[in-house]
Amino acid sequence: MLGPLAVLIVAIIAFSIVNPRFFSAANLSLVLAQVTVIAVLALGQTLIILTAGIDLSVGAIAVFSSVLMANFATKMG
Repeated sequence: MLGPLAVLIVAIIAFSIVNPRFFSAANLSLVLAQVTVIAVLALGQTLIILTAGIDLSVGAIAVFSSVLMANFATKMG
């Protein structure tokens, strides 16, 4: 069974073969910007789970804030 790191490496190789602009600075900047929010939420949730506290509201707040910001973006430009 492939581990998550192996799957990530295979995906990076496949995407770089399909599209040569995959490793461009603009694309890597966009990927990093999109991953940052999820990484911060995952780090916080990991600390909560490690201290034996279960908090499921993180997902709900993430979805709510995404919907709210999308609504603002469409209405306010």
